[in-house]
Amino acid sequence: MAALRSLLPPLEGGVEDLLLPLYQGLTLIALRLAAEKLLVPRLRRALKSRAPAAAAGAGAGAGGRGSDRRAERVVDNAFLVLFIAPLSAWGWWVMLRHNGPCTPSSTRGCLEGWPGHPVTPEFRLWWLSLGGLYAGEMIGTLLGGVGFKLGLDMLIHHVLTVWLMLYAYFGGLHRYGTLATAIFDTSNTFLHAAKALHETGLPSLGLAADALFKLFAAVFFAVRVAMPPFCMLAPGLDYGRVLPPVTYAVTNGLMLSVYVMQLNWFYKIVRIARGGAVEHGAGPKTKAAAAAPPSGAAGALPPPAAAAAGGVKSE
Repeated sequence: MAALRSLLPPLEGGVEDLLLPLYQGLTLIALRLAAEKLLVPRLRRALKSRAPAAAAGAGAGAGGRGSDRRAERVVDNAFLVLFIAPLSAWGWWVMLRHNGPCTPSSTRGCLEGWPGHPVTPEFRLWWLSLGGLYAGEMIGTLLGGVGFKLGLDMLIHHVLTVWLMLYAYFGGLHRYGTLATAIFDTSNTFLHAAKALHETGLPSLGLAADALFKLFAAVFFAVRVAMPPFCMLAPGLDYGRVLPPVTYAVTNGLMLSVYVMQLNWFYKIVRIARGGAVEHGAGPKTKAAAAAPPSGAAGALPPPAAAAAGGVKSE
């Protein structure tokens, strides 16, 4: 136990704080199941009436289950947008207004002065609420796909992300963690909005879905590929020398692991973008379509990108 404990920095928060994201995660699963029960049948009927040929094609050979899955995916992605968008905006507000001298343009204050950084109530509530989203997706997946079902790559991503979040929360690394999380999560909303439009199967929404996917790809490149080396990796390696050696190694090792995943996902996004459009049912298949997870359910955040990432999802 002593060896395991040495992998953690000194605790500054209370373990009981984790009850909040646990309760939020369970509530999220309940809301997701309620949304599926109330909205999926209505949406399936609406999509069949608006695009009968596409719906029939989607359900061919599967007893109509294809159209059911399409409606489920629309609800799934729209549900995630409903929660991810405000969490992302909230994160930027906390980062710019309540994160001390730690912003993308001024990273020295993210780690200098550690471990004396004050924990603001604004940070605490946002951070734990964000953890609730990850908790809901992971618990639902581990229960066999109750409400949420992450692919293996997204489950690994979530484990790494939650470990980083706990490390930051209990180790006084909240300034650095707030900066990284707010930046990474920026692209998520655009991805799930594009996927929600695509999954309707309506040709009239194809161009909008492609436009949103291209916007997602551009934002993903900016916040997950271009910015991290300057805003996260370099500051962690340089200013992070104030940390104890083990904390320094674990923090930077986890951050580098997460960044490598972003590069892998961006490679897949580029392959999707270069592939162009192909025929799909009664209308064009959008690039957002290619980003749809093979399991039929997206991961969630941030980050990060689970659709092009073996589904591209940014959670």
